Amino acid sequence: FKPLALLPYALAFGLWMIFLLVCYLYIVDALDFPAWSMLSFPVYATFVVGQMAGVIAAGLVLMLTSIEQKRPMLAGIGMVIAFTKPQWAGALAVVLWLSAPVSWRARWQILIIPIAVGVMSLIIYGLWPLDTLARIQEYPAVNSDEYVAPYDPIRPLLLVLLLPALAPMPFRQRFWLVHAALFIILPYTPGYDTFLLVSLHPLWAALSWFELFLLIPRELWPTVIIPVGIYSVILWQLVKQNPFRMKGIA
Repeated sequence: FKPLALLPYALAFGLWMIFLLVCYLYIVDALDFPAWSMLSFPVYATFVVGQMAGVIAAGLVLMLTSIEQKRPMLAGIGMVIAFTKPQWAGALAVVLWLSAPVSWRARWQILIIPIAVGVMSLIIYGLWPLDTLARIQEYPAVNSDEYVAPYDPIRPLLLVLLLPALAPMPFRQRFWLVHAALFIILPYTPGYDTFLLVSLHPLWAALSWFELFLLIPRELWPTVIIPVGIYSVILWQLVKQNPFRMKGIA
């Protein structure tokens, strides 16, 4: 995005807004989301603050759909985009890669572009991962409790929420289950990152606006109400399917 910095602010801002809009329209088309999903709060928040949430979500969707379409190179491009936010999108990309219903040959082909981009970044920018870790350690702790879930003291125990993802289930169902689980587990989840989740049902899209109007404490919206609700629904669907009985284990 460095070329944008060379442009006048108004022009750069306009081009960035157009790019974000294209990303969201791509997601809506690729996942067959209803048009109302564009009216959810995450979209509004992304445009207001100029966040990359739409770009990152588009990368995840590109990886997801490309795996389904057996297009490993495109899936690799989506993986690179997802890793621009490794704490949740990168983690979810790894889950997609591990659980992809493809051969191991295709699975390794997905990594060709990410590895190439990673090597090029090291050549151009040096050991930037180590520099990033050093900066993180030096950065002062954030004193605000904004978007921090009230169950923070027991957060390590919440990793058990990922265990159901080990059960046999459709590829996309695992994607949504892990997506929701990560948003419960992670210590910081801003609302603009929840577009994919709130687009699953009008109820979640409607709830997403509660943050703006402060009808509920804002830290409860992205970290508790929406991801816990969606996780519970997907888990209930999984229980009704009884995958172990389907596999003849029980």
